Amino acid sequence: VDSSSSALCPESDSSVLDCTKVDWPVQVTQPQGETQRFETGNRIEQFDVCISSVSGSQNSDLVTAPNDSAACSRALQSLVTELKSELTKQRAEYETRIKRLEGSSTELRSQVGRLEDELDQGKKKYAMLEIKMRNVDRAREDAEKRNQLLQKEMEDFFATLGDLTLEAKEAKPK
Repeated sequence: VDSSSSALCPESDSSVLDCTKVDWPVQVTQPQGETQRFETGNRIEQFDVCISSVSGSQNSDLVTAPNDSAACSRALQSLVTELKSELTKQRAEYETRIKRLEGSSTELRSQVGRLEDELDQGKKKYAMLEIKMRNVDRAREDAEKRNQLLQKEMEDFFATLGDLTLEAKEAKPK
């Protein structure tokens, strides 16, 4: 026990808190999936400073020890209230973030679904266009073959017709 606070908080007096160094455990319920550490060291140090200042100013008066204990208790209650308030604020912020992220996730999932549908439709259109292009190519090739065949038949016809007219002219004596 520190000698400067022993007059205020004697070891034999169990009604008074030992005000030198107190580790106040703080249990925190974390949001699901979220890990965060609360460092209460600064707040505890502030609490210790409060206690030290009370013990330093009242070092000679042992009668005021219960009053100082009440001050320590009020300071501790204030600390707990402040921590609870901070936890409540943080919880509200985390819940808001979670709701916003869930909403964003839902929107993104629906957008991904629409994009996948559009992609599937695009693939189907592409496949249909490929089929149409192959059909057009086949039809063009068939038309060229028919044209070549018709051209040959016309040449043969005109050659035969030319031969017939030539023979007819030669056969007619004038």
